[in-house]
Order: sequence, then structure tokens, then C-alpha cells
Amino acid sequence: MNEIIEMKTPDKYYSKSECLKYQGVTVFNDVSQKPCDGQYMVSDTIVRFRNGLLHGGKTPDGFDIPAYETETGHTEYFENGFLHRVNGPAVISDWGDWEEWWNEGELILIRARGSLKTEL
Repeated sequence: MNEIIEMKTPDKYYSKSECLKYQGVTVFNDVSQKPCDGQYMVSDTIVRFRNGLLHGGKTPDGFDIPAYETETGHTEYFENGFLHRVNGPAVISDWGDWEEWWNEGELILIRARGSLKTEL
């Protein structure tokens, strides 16, 4: 049985985010040269933007929509270009065995099932 381990840290070094380098970065469409807007499919990955920034938004029922989701179950929730989620983890990886809690682009907590690699 794998135990759940928590690490409170602001150190982004430990993050499994695949989009961390795009926090606060405006992304432009290669063809139109305008900021990306809407949903794009990139190599079996769904990426969502609003005004060029990663942004998932909400469903009409108020559920969070990830800005980045892969076919392998990796999801990332962005709000206005920054990793952020109020009532849940903003990064979910390893089919839910890895969760990262972010607030407005700042890492708050990592929760993992099993073990955390902490050596540098």
C-alpha cells in the first residue's frame, strides 16, 4: 500500500508541470500572428487559451476546465496565464498519484502517493 506524502514548498523545481515556462507568457498563432484564443489540439494534447494566455475557464455548471490536458491523464489548470485552482490541485499527474496545489502562479503544496524525490 502506498502512503500519501505531502510537501509544502514554494520551490517550483519539484513541479511536474509541462507548461510552467508559459506562465504569464502570451502565445501567438503562427499563421495569424494574433494571440491564441480558444481550444487547440496539439499532438493528442488539448490546450486552451484566452487572449494568448493559458486559461481553462469553467463549464456552465461552474466546474473547472483544465487549460492543458494530455491523453495520458496529465492535466493543468490555469487562470489568466498562471497555474491556479481554488478548490483542487492545479496540476494532476501520474493518473492522480501526483497533485500540485497552486495559487496565482505560486506553488503551495505537493501531494504524492508513494515517495517524493527530494535530493538535488
